[in-house]
Amino acid sequence: MRISLSSSRLLLGAALAATLMGGVAAPAQAQIPGLLPSIEEVVPGAPLPIDGIWRIREIDALIQIQNGHASAVDGWTHAFAFQIMPDQVVIRNLTETDDGRFIGDDLPLMSNVTLTPADDGTLRARTKGLIPASYTLEPFSPAIDDPRDDDPGEPVPPIEDPWEEEPDDPPPPDDWVSPW
Repeated sequence: MRISLSSSRLLLGAALAATLMGGVAAPAQAQIPGLLPSIEEVVPGAPLPIDGIWRIREIDALIQIQNGHASAVDGWTHAFAFQIMPDQVVIRNLTETDDGRFIGDDLPLMSNVTLTPADDGTLRARTKGLIPASYTLEPFSPAIDDPRDDDPGEPVPPIEDPWEEEPDDPPPPDDWVSPW
């Protein structure tokens, strides 16, 4: 039986489609680092009552709100192309309004954001950009060394560093040559 050129193309196309439809695809990997400032590059603002570590519920990523800015604790992929790195600022210029809300600039979404405290302890975020977005911040841990805290508690004792001691192995002799 002889297969014509058009039939072989059809079979090849069908095989390719079946492979793509039923095959296992690798998860998306962002190739471009997020073009965001690091926490060291921004001027600290005033401490806020929401300072602490929060989980972005929708993407299961942690951010730290501290002194008027929020920075990434975990990295995550944003918009399938950008990789948000730890310590990059994701919200800056956070301030508290008279009605108990917080406003700032959401840098990955390139928009103003309003954080509204909810009765369940979460913060409901809404952006006002070209494409409005909303997400929820869940409390993960409170701020450390909050200057407004009346009872800061005991200072954390230092941790004994196992690397400060001399190693048990003697150093190699002076005439030792590496095989590499």
